[in-house]
Amino acid sequence: MNESQIKQLIKRIVEEVLIRLSGFGGYKTLALMSDMSAHMSEACEYLVGKSALAAIFGEAQEPADIDSRRVDTDEDKRNLLTAMRSANEVVLVAPSLTRLCAVANGEECCFAATVFEKAILNGKKTTVLLDFVPPKFKRGTLFEKAINAVDALRDMGVTVVYLNAKADEGYALVTEFEINEAAKRGIERIKCAPGAIITPLARDAAKDKGIAIDI
Repeated sequence: MNESQIKQLIKRIVEEVLIRLSGFGGYKTLALMSDMSAHMSEACEYLVGKSALAAIFGEAQEPADIDSRRVDTDEDKRNLLTAMRSANEVVLVAPSLTRLCAVANGEECCFAATVFEKAILNGKKTTVLLDFVPPKFKRGTLFEKAINAVDALRDMGVTVVYLNAKADEGYALVTEFEINEAAKRGIERIKCAPGAIITPLARDAAKDKGIAIDI
């Protein structure tokens, strides 16, 4: 080992010691919490057992069963970024719709978004815990941009988990659009609700694309 390598090793050791002393180091999972949520207990259930540290921003509530540190100062931010480099997973917890779309579009709306974007770019395992489930039909709905944001994040390798997901009752209406969306996402079966309407074009498209429609 030459002198340059020894200096780099010493530098990394010093950085790790400082991060551990700051309270941000030694955790395998970093959970970024910047928004309030009614599903914090479900988020904690996901994080328990993952050696997780919750980084708290602004008015976000501190979880009861997870170690947490507030991110207030520039030094806190630097320590968090350094800790992100050694974490196995970075989790964005219950982001607002605005923050979700900002991350999907690469916009720097806040420091939590910046950390999560850097985790994506660094090839980390990244997960978004959503406290809402967008509707199946996005055309002309309020949540069209939410669905587009979720699709964009999945395309970047981000795992999306719905904290308040309920049993899926299936589609009430299946058109050619739904078949094309399923094909784009690699879905091979579509579940329909009782009495669902399936258009002739949807049946033709499903046959052409090899997608089963469960009635």
